Amino acid sequence: MKKITILLSIIMLITINIAIADNTRYLYDTQNIAISLIKQEPDPVEPGKEVELSFKIDNTGKSTTALIFEILPEYPFSLLPEQSATNYIGVVGASQNDKQSVIVRYKLRTALDATDSSYKLKIRYKEKDADSWTVSEDFNVNVRSHEAILAIEKFSISPNIVAPGERAKLNIELRNYATSPLKDIRFSLGLDTTSDSLPFAPVGNTNERVVPFIEPQKNIPLEFELIADADAKGKIYKMQVNIKYSDIFNKNYSKSSLVSIIVGDKPNLDISLERTDVYTTDKPGLVVLRIVNKGTTDIKFLNLRVIRNENLMVIGAEEEYIGELESGDFSTADFRLIAKGSDKLKIPVSMTFRDSSNREFTDNREVVLQLYSTKEAQSLGILKSNNIGWVLLVSALIIVGYFIMRRRKKK
Repeated sequence: MKKITILLSIIMLITINIAIADNTRYLYDTQNIAISLIKQEPDPVEPGKEVELSFKIDNTGKSTTALIFEILPEYPFSLLPEQSATNYIGVVGASQNDKQSVIVRYKLRTALDATDSSYKLKIRYKEKDADSWTVSEDFNVNVRSHEAILAIEKFSISPNIVAPGERAKLNIELRNYATSPLKDIRFSLGLDTTSDSLPFAPVGNTNERVVPFIEPQKNIPLEFELIADADAKGKIYKMQVNIKYSDIFNKNYSKSSLVSIIVGDKPNLDISLERTDVYTTDKPGLVVLRIVNKGTTDIKFLNLRVIRNENLMVIGAEEEYIGELESGDFSTADFRLIAKGSDKLKIPVSMTFRDSSNREFTDNREVVLQLYSTKEAQSLGILKSNNIGWVLLVSALIIVGYFIMRRRKKK
């Protein structure tokens, strides 16, 4: 009988333990823990900056024992050194929500090389004595650079200097300096066909290009074919280009930049003899040179220098500064010379100048000066005959004869 009593007591204890175990599981199973990310500060966060995340814990079921809450940061997020990933919440009462909700905050640092995106972040929780964790669904944390920069990295024009009426290719490279993709890119050249300020027109296509997508830190090439007006004035032209695009968060951007195109042609100067009074050798005289700008580009800082040699002597200044000489215009330069040698004297002249794009040129020429003998010059009417010597001689003979005759009469 005593053994039966002991056996019944053991059975009863086992039954009670089982009931207690079942009740504990029931309490745990009937908890309804809800985790929500209620605040991100700042939102979005910039790469390399700190962000604070606030999580709200609600319990709409049975009370918990000591609750443990833990964040699971992954790239591009990392906990600050003073922060702990694990938080001991303690008891969360039944139907503890709204104003009674538990708030847990974490401060994280965002990686400097993080691209603009919405990143997933996980947390987990459990009761202190539980063997397994409950992992929450992913929470979105927004990362975005302060500004998504799309800009011209470089451009080139071929040929480097475009002659009037000539075609040229404008090559532009756009670079996405942002850490996230950019989309809906519209690039256009500021060619106002109603204005004479830009003498260019597109050839074979429009002045606009559309690019649907560009990866972060990548370049895309754009090419335009242009033609310069036949009467375009030689100089540097500044062309505005316009860029419109959007980031992955659908934020729109618009910006403008400038590219320069040089219009010009090879300078074409002509130099000739305007007039002179030097016709014979060994006699000083004036030589006037005429300089004509026959090219399409204006000339500046024009300087002329006559180079002396064994057949040419310069009296006074050897150089004359002219300065600017517009296309189709002319100027003159005066020099005093003494010529020697042959009947066709070549006067060496050096012209130094810069074109409208500030390129420096040196142009050496020779101007032919026709020389004559005195007799040839007189016969051509260039020089008048000089008879004063004969007049003086005849006058002297007359005077001498007069005195001789008078002396004879006295005798």
